Amino acid sequence: MDTKLPSNIVLQGVKIGVGWAGSYRMTQVFARSVGGAAPVAIIAPALNRPDWVCGGELDLGWVFPAVRATWALEGKRSWVGNPLSNLRSVARFPRLDRQLFALAPWCPVKDLAQIGREKRAVRLGVRADELYEHEHAILRQYGYSLADVEAWGGRWWHVGVGLTALDEEISKRDVDVVVGHASHEGVWQTVAAHGFRFIGLDERVMAGLEQEGYARNIIPAGFLPAIQEPLLTIDLSDNLLVTRAEVDDNIIYTIAKSIDRNKKRIEEASVTVSYTHSQMLPIPFLTYSSTMTQPITKQWDTKIPLHPGAARYYREAGYLT
Repeated sequence: MDTKLPSNIVLQGVKIGVGWAGSYRMTQVFARSVGGAAPVAIIAPALNRPDWVCGGELDLGWVFPAVRATWALEGKRSWVGNPLSNLRSVARFPRLDRQLFALAPWCPVKDLAQIGREKRAVRLGVRADELYEHEHAILRQYGYSLADVEAWGGRWWHVGVGLTALDEEISKRDVDVVVGHASHEGVWQTVAAHGFRFIGLDERVMAGLEQEGYARNIIPAGFLPAIQEPLLTIDLSDNLLVTRAEVDDNIIYTIAKSIDRNKKRIEEASVTVSYTHSQMLPIPFLTYSSTMTQPITKQWDTKIPLHPGAARYYREAGYLT
């Protein structure tokens, strides 16, 4: 993994790494309201790079799901490299998210296990971030990998979040399986509307994933119209804004304060609205709204030690004793 920012980027002030979607919009809100601190530079794409934060290339960054920060701090599970012992948290942004799995009506297999057992050449659309970490972990528990899918004559590719992200593949029947997170996003509405069948994880696989540090979650019946019974999956909750212990206390204090005083605006910024209508949908989804975060409460309640500047603000605000 590359551990350096691109050499052509020249930065000044406080450097915050974000992704292109919700973390970018939410950072814009609190960064514009920061006063009495160094200017803020928002850097993308730099989601899930606590190594850049702890190494000094960034001053703050977003980690999703929050469990990735725990793995980085402890140097365990999927984290590659030394533990990031100077990793500190600034704020937790509650997010309800889960991994979803959907099989097309024409899919040649009945479940994920059959792909590996029969070495089937499936077309696999992956709705994930650029790390594909959860997908690698899940397929590893089933005994194969994305590389194996290619070796068996299949293919896989990255899928966007919008309603129309899979229109072409669905029209050509060129996608068999869709897996990934962003469970509130429009692409899953489209998949459900076209008769894809949603499945859960095997209990044996879930037990193995728990050994890797994941937590279980249940997709409730009715979450999407096509989900008619509860399904077992992994939990992918919470966005976490992190920093390193060496960042100036006053800067982190000011950012924690700005987040706290702009919670409603940050929540509103996390909402994606009015996706382009998919002409293929057999049912009338005209618009689709997705809330990336739940109401921001107890933002100081994280498994990563709070930065002293953030802890000072939360104490002064009466949240911590």
